[in-house]
This record gives sequence, C-alpha cells and structure tokens, in this order.
Amino acid sequence: MPRPESNGVPTTLRLFCFNHAGGSPTVFNTRWAKFLPAEVQVVGIQFPGRMSRVGEPGFKDAKIAMKNLIDEIAFMFEEPEYLPYSAYGHSFGACCALEFCRQIRNRGWNPPITLICSSRLPPQMGVVDPPIFKLPDDELQQQLLLRYDTPLITDPDTINLTLPPMRDDLEALDGYLPDPYDEVDVPLSCPLTVFVGELDKMVPFSKLDRWQEHTTSAFQKSLVKNAPHFMWEDKGYKQTLKRAVQEALDIVGEKGEQVTWVKRFPTIDEKRKEYERTKAIEAEKQKNEPKPETVEKSAAQPAPSEAKTKQSKADLEETFYFC
Repeated sequence: MPRPESNGVPTTLRLFCFNHAGGSPTVFNTRWAKFLPAEVQVVGIQFPGRMSRVGEPGFKDAKIAMKNLIDEIAFMFEEPEYLPYSAYGHSFGACCALEFCRQIRNRGWNPPITLICSSRLPPQMGVVDPPIFKLPDDELQQQLLLRYDTPLITDPDTINLTLPPMRDDLEALDGYLPDPYDEVDVPLSCPLTVFVGELDKMVPFSKLDRWQEHTTSAFQKSLVKNAPHFMWEDKGYKQTLKRAVQEALDIVGEKGEQVTWVKRFPTIDEKRKEYERTKAIEAEKQKNEPKPETVEKSAAQPAPSEAKTKQSKADLEETFYFC
C-alpha cells in the first residue's frame, strides 16, 4: 500500500503530539499543518474525558493511560500503516511523550526517530510545587492563572466541562515518576530536544539539563526568547519546533530502509530473561574456575645480620637529617 500523502507529497514521518494538562489536540491538528513540512503527518492524541471523548472516564495514571493508548493505536506500528515516528509533548504532555516512547520501545517495536519536549521540568525531579488538583474550583483557577497565565473561566457549563479533565491530568502529572533505568531498561537511543519559553514561570531554562538522562544519543536544549508557557502563536516557538521536526525528517532520509519498515526487537521481558540467564552462566563459570595456587614462603630464609640492620638504620637517619 502506498504511503499517505499531503498535497501530493508522500508522508515520511508521523508526529504523535501530547497536549498540556486539561488540553485538547485541536492546536496540533488544525494549526500545525500550516507551518510544519508537508511530509509530516500530525497525530494529536485525544485523551478520554474531554472533547469527542467527554463521555469516557478520564485517567489519573500516565503510565496506564499510555499503555491503553498504545493498545488502541497498535495498528499504526504494523504494516501497512507503519511510518517512522517522533513524539512531541508540551508540559504534562512531555511526560506522556517520554512514557509513550519508552513503552513502545519496551514492547519490541520500532523505536522513535526523535523525542521533542517543551515547557516541562525533567520528570524524575518529582513534585516540585504544591499539588493543586484537589482545590475548589475558584482556587484551582487562581493557581492556574498564577502559574501558567491560564484565563479564568466564569461560564458554569464550561467549568463543568474543562475542570474535571484538568484535575485528572494534574493528578496524573503529580503522580508520574519514570521508572528508573537499569542494565536492561536503558534510556532511549534517539536524539532528544527540549525547549522552554523565556517567560515561563514554572520551568527555568537552567533546570532542563537532567532531561539528558533519558537518552544515550544527542541532547539539545533551547530557550525561546520572550515566550510564555503557552507559546502556540510565538514565532520563535514555531521556528524551534519546525527545526526539531526537520531534524527528524533528515534522520529518516539518511537512514532510509533502516527505519522505514517494521522491525521487531526483543521485548523488555525477553531482554531481562536473557540478562538473568547470562548472569547465571557467568556466576556458574566463576564458581567452577580453579582457584590460583598460593606459593608458601620458605621458613628457612636467613634473617638479615645485625650489622646490616644497624647500617640500614644509620643510612635512614642520615637521609632524614639531610631532608
């Protein structure tokens, strides 16, 4: 089956996009096609409990949510639907994008081409600010205004539609910690780009360095001048994002069939079993290796003469004297 096309241009990269807490994928699906390269297929992720999925229960655990999402879109990682992909996440969505990529890789599926994150502290830092998801509606909105410049909502119907998923997402955000890496579950092997707006009150640029712990490949961070936390319409933001997406397209172009067709890799469970098997073999090998023989010192070695001992002491004292 031929690859999908946009304006007659074959699509070569799929970009999974994860929104901020309480948000929707509208900004991705309706605005980004205007400035991203035509070769990119934007897939804005619609979380349950809002917009077209308002009748579904929301989620309060990002790891479970990503597992359920991957189950739903598994067909996108099989032929003929597969396309090389990158993931982008903004704020809370950055945590989701990281977890999404790790879970896919650990299933033994094609790993991402790149990971792009914006406006979020490294998730392994845990909860930095006091949780607000349990606050009354008025106090919650005031905190969102103070932290993220989120406009206040006064219409009761809109409040009833928007605040419940916001609370769910904030609870999921506060509860998210990525699983620690070990000898088997290692960091991602794709390039990672992270950036933040200069006017973001919650994410200092100086705190972004620990995002590097999530990749063994290239890492870069950028500061978008004069941009706030929500920088959708900022020119510098669009340029930074477009540059990061173009880097992913360049990788696809360079690697060609290495990344354009479905491959299967060992799952995380298979890797762990192989690691434990190898460790057991090494331990058994060390256990059965003969111990090196020890050479006993002869008890018949002659003791130094008393004269030589006295002479040595005299030489030593003279040496110290002249130091």
